Amino acid sequence: MLWEMDHHVVDLIPVLGETPLGRMLSTCGLGRFGITAAYDVHSGYPVGFYPSFEGTGLLPALMCVSHGVQEKTYVATRFPHIEGALLGSGKPVKIRYDRAPEFVGRQMALALGRVGIGFELARPSFPDDKPYIERHFGTFSRDFLGWMKGRTGSSPRTRGAADPMQEARIELDDIVGLLHEYLITVYARRKQAGLDWDTPEQRWLRGMRSVTPRLLTPDEQARIDVIASIEVEVKAGREGIRWQNKFYQSPALQELRRTSGDHGARRKRMTPLTARVPLRNVGVMYVTVPGARPPCEIAVPCTKAAAHGRTRWQDEVVEALLLRKKKDPTSAADYEAGFEQLFKRSLDYMGVDLDGSGSKPEGAKAAATAARFAGVMVDGVSEHALSRVEQEAVRLDVFKEVEASAAKLAGPQVPKVRKGGAASTAQAPMTVDDIDLSDFLDEVEDDRDGD
Repeated sequence: MLWEMDHHVVDLIPVLGETPLGRMLSTCGLGRFGITAAYDVHSGYPVGFYPSFEGTGLLPALMCVSHGVQEKTYVATRFPHIEGALLGSGKPVKIRYDRAPEFVGRQMALALGRVGIGFELARPSFPDDKPYIERHFGTFSRDFLGWMKGRTGSSPRTRGAADPMQEARIELDDIVGLLHEYLITVYARRKQAGLDWDTPEQRWLRGMRSVTPRLLTPDEQARIDVIASIEVEVKAGREGIRWQNKFYQSPALQELRRTSGDHGARRKRMTPLTARVPLRNVGVMYVTVPGARPPCEIAVPCTKAAAHGRTRWQDEVVEALLLRKKKDPTSAADYEAGFEQLFKRSLDYMGVDLDGSGSKPEGAKAAATAARFAGVMVDGVSEHALSRVEQEAVRLDVFKEVEASAAKLAGPQVPKVRKGGAASTAQAPMTVDDIDLSDFLDEVEDDRDGD
């Protein structure tokens, strides 16, 4: 089984819309988002995809692979109106992709190797080396996006006189649902000349008669984010593990040090270990037990509670803010305050009215970066697009501010005018006016091994 995988920018401006519990956040247009998709070469079946605001990085690539190898049982419960299912599942023999930095890096090879998947690099400047996924994206843009409000087109000529930011009407989670319905009921069931007038669904089912899919083993399924994580070499001492200005500590880790031979506590040396850090949650580290047969891991939580649930990119942005403000990145209080400031600023950039001023997005570029920081779609297509946003908003009591702003709008108030001419009431103390989230837009998530 051979897959092809690549990133693609979706030529569509969505709106934020409602949270899973029905709270309307914003009907303002966001910036364009991306999708990373994997395509089975033999059958032409779309096996995995991950829409996100992450751009072209390691996280969307590994989340796409993770979605592709798993059985898509969530479709029946999340989208019960769709007649059919996503059939693609199982580990391929190898995946073919281009030589983008996240694909040729060490972390990509390690992640695929953890579940027994090989890879093949396409030659530079030879688009014919992966023609199937390129053609799939072309069909996707013409067939799926062509009729939608907010479509940007691939160029000013195809866009014409349309104003996508003003015309945007479709909520993000509705786009995810429509994408599933299109792939299941239209794309997979349409006859194709390249498949000898079979449909991708027919070709996939016929192939399953002779090839049994290699599903994730029970051990692999038990390891959280086994694919979407990076592998780092760390050293553990009495104070635990220090990595990226965060400390990880647990009784199990200290017990591991006491049983680690002459590298451990009995020689008063730091214990060298190998650990795995999920890209979607740097708040926990999975440390490999040396010499264990079969191999096993222990979960070591971060002592900084505010880091739990943060993606690696969010963590880097918060630490960049703290360093810019000359604060201590190892301080839990400073870290939590920095994240709260940036999260609220992200909501403001996306058009969520937190202060009763009738907030509007700061522009497509800023809104897309803000969506990335707020965690929009970070949990994948099996969860609501705004599930992570709502969790953080509830934790930080942001909805109380939204309700208060609505009450302000109901009463007389003369809003103040801020920079750029947009109306705004006074900002809360310790705002982050000195930092613009667009600074991080072009920062592609690399695959540094960590310290």
